[in-house]
Amino acid sequence: MTLLVPGKTFLIGEYSVLVGGKSLAVASGPYFKSTAIEYFPHAESAAGLLLNGKQSYKMENPYGCGGFGLSTAEFIQAWLSLNNVKKITSEKYKNIFNDYRNLYDQNKSLQKMKPSGADLITQLVGGITYFDTQSFISEAHAWPFPEIEFGIISTGQKIPTHSHLSQIDLKKLESFPQVSDGIIQSFLKKDVSVFIDGLKSWRDFLKSEGMQHNFSSELVKALEKSSSILCAKPNGALGADTVTIFYNRENKNEVTRHLKQLNLELLTNSDHVSQGAHYVD
Repeated sequence: MTLLVPGKTFLIGEYSVLVGGKSLAVASGPYFKSTAIEYFPHAESAAGLLLNGKQSYKMENPYGCGGFGLSTAEFIQAWLSLNNVKKITSEKYKNIFNDYRNLYDQNKSLQKMKPSGADLITQLVGGITYFDTQSFISEAHAWPFPEIEFGIISTGQKIPTHSHLSQIDLKKLESFPQVSDGIIQSFLKKDVSVFIDGLKSWRDFLKSEGMQHNFSSELVKALEKSSSILCAKPNGALGADTVTIFYNRENKNEVTRHLKQLNLELLTNSDHVSQGAHYVD
């Protein structure tokens, strides 16, 4: 059996979930795929910590770059193998989530690098994943705006998430859910104009709080020189890994031309919103 795990990209709430807020993220194809190749994950990765020197099966990365959740895909593969789980049910999500988070609690030197686990939940649940960290509610939604398309671009940059997390003062983030949670509600209510404006506000808020790399800020400016791009929103640690762009579906050809001028291409888009982790024969 082959394990398929979708990529993930946060739309909003990526810092809020570190302090009990909510998030909205995309599970996307193409999938990470387990191979027959045995290997040792990096010792300080979640998979490496879980396996503690044991081997796992390597995950094939179809994106050819960072930022889409390879490390959490590796953890899912390692956890399922260790626990001999052949069918991934919703009842298993909390077990996987708790074991993922507990890895960092068990080692004091790693506690400042403790991830939220919202990306892990996205890759398990699939769709456009709404996740409430307080009540552990997770829901898979379809993309609700047929007239709007989104696509995700790699920046070619990468800031290690664990390194970034170790430098964050969580007290500084306590007000973040007040900004992001309301914008998430506009998505759930299918209010497209409020949601797109909200994404811009969230992006600009993160920049004002020092949570956006200068490279990504400059790329946003270049992308939004095209009037066809409604919003460009950086993702990943300091927004350095990828950028999601939103545009009217009828303007797709114009957007494609603009990306080509910038030597950029979409690695996935709203037509490839995918189901969560699962096995295939």
